[in-house]
Amino acid sequence: GRIWRIQHKQAQALPQVAFPTNDDLLKALEHPNGWARTTAHRLLAEKADKAIVPALEKLAADESKSGTARTHALWTSYLISQKHNADLLTKVYSGQEVAVQKAAMQLLRNYPVPAADAGKFTKLNEAMAAKIGTAEPRLRLETIMALSSAEDSKTLNASLWKIYSDSVDDWTESALVSIFLNDPEAAILAAADLPDPDNAK
Repeated sequence: GRIWRIQHKQAQALPQVAFPTNDDLLKALEHPNGWARTTAHRLLAEKADKAIVPALEKLAADESKSGTARTHALWTSYLISQKHNADLLTKVYSGQEVAVQKAAMQLLRNYPVPAADAGKFTKLNEAMAAKIGTAEPRLRLETIMALSSAEDSKTLNASLWKIYSDSVDDWTESALVSIFLNDPEAAILAAADLPDPDNAK
């Protein structure tokens, strides 16, 4: 016969989960069961009720919540609103939860900020520039990859050249070169303004 279900001998009962209202779906994003979280994520995105976006953004910004719940909330809020919240992304990236910081960069990599809106993200760019040189390696790579997808990243060229001069692996160097190729002229001008332009060789 078929194996219907495998369960641990001492399996613990999980909290009940329900999805009838937005509030229930929001609560389910914090559920310990992965199926419940991903189902709530999907249903929220499919309903696309913009009234829930402020609550999702509040959850995404709450450092006291789990990184998993905050990541779901961050992504779902964008999928519903189809707009990046510059203040939220800045707060998340400047926080202490590396998993959520990575999620923010993955969101920007998949859905780049339009060049016309780049001016709204000055504080986020400053936070990225300040952290990118010392960030945890995977976060650093996610940040660079997000920048490589950006329509306008020239304001970070000076910081990126510093990382380029310190880069120790081919992956980082390749990602940086792809960013510079988005606007070669701006990259060259930024290199010329470095205290030691030889670092850009």
